[in-house]
Amino acid sequence: AEEADAWLAEARILASLDHPGIVPVWDVGRSPDGLCYLVSRLVAGTDLSTRLARGRLSHPEAAELAADGLVGLGYDPRWIRTERFGATG
Repeated sequence: AEEADAWLAEARILASLDHPGIVPVWDVGRSPDGLCYLVSRLVAGTDLSTRLARGRLSHPEAAELAADGLVGLGYDPRWIRTERFGATG
């Protein structure tokens, strides 16, 4: 019960966030039988492990994925640079 309460508290915090890099959470709660749930917007696509199972990412794919992640964390995209040999700065 303590773990479920902690999960619900964290999910409610997530639901309060409003950022383009975060999938919106619309509802959080517990079903009558005690199962916790979270309802969010459906994001089309696949997860990273499924994508990597198909093979290595190309350098442009990896750079785009890393940049999207950094922007999602709040970094200004104007400060994200990728160079030919993978150096960033």
